[in-house]
Amino acid sequence: MMKLRLKTTWNVNGKRYLYFGPLPALIRLPVWLLLGRGIPTGLMIVLFCAGSAVLFALIINELTLVGESSDSLLKAVFIVLFTFNGYSLFMTLIPSIHHEAFAAAMLFLMSAFYLLAKTWGRGNVPIVTTAALIGLSLACCLASRATYVFYSAVIVIVLIVGIWSRAGYVLKRKEFVPMVVIVGIVAANVGFLLAHNYARFGAPFDFGLKYQV
Repeated sequence: MMKLRLKTTWNVNGKRYLYFGPLPALIRLPVWLLLGRGIPTGLMIVLFCAGSAVLFALIINELTLVGESSDSLLKAVFIVLFTFNGYSLFMTLIPSIHHEAFAAAMLFLMSAFYLLAKTWGRGNVPIVTTAALIGLSLACCLASRATYVFYSAVIVIVLIVGIWSRAGYVLKRKEFVPMVVIVGIVAANVGFLLAHNYARFGAPFDFGLKYQV
């Protein structure tokens, strides 16, 4: 019977590194310091997937209007299908650190999407606080798995173009400051991740992929 071995750490210059970005490890740190033990990977994945399902339900609620009882039923079915989709079930049934990185990144991406949908659904330009939360959500997403940079970039571009168009293509302080906050937080996080890579592997754009087995 063939067994599958998943390498969850890399050995580089005598040091061991986890597969994912720094954020999932930082999330675990308080529990480790308080209890002296780590959180099981399977539990982390379940919590991340459950959080994504809750955020998805909130997003659907922001993007849809309920006119009849059939609309509510359809929305409920759609939420259930998302909650128990194949990808989530696969990640929770095979709880590897590889899957934890995906689940964590998705949770924070959904958080940014929810804040965007909530703001847009009310026809508003994000206030500074909301803009900061969107920026932090995207930063946490990238700090969990760097390949989510493409999805994060789409949200940032949509947000900037939307703010610009709603301002009548003439930016005032009310519209300009939220854009600067979001871009500034995401850019600072990218800089941190590049510095983190350099500290680990001696190259800013080396995310450790060449060390995996």
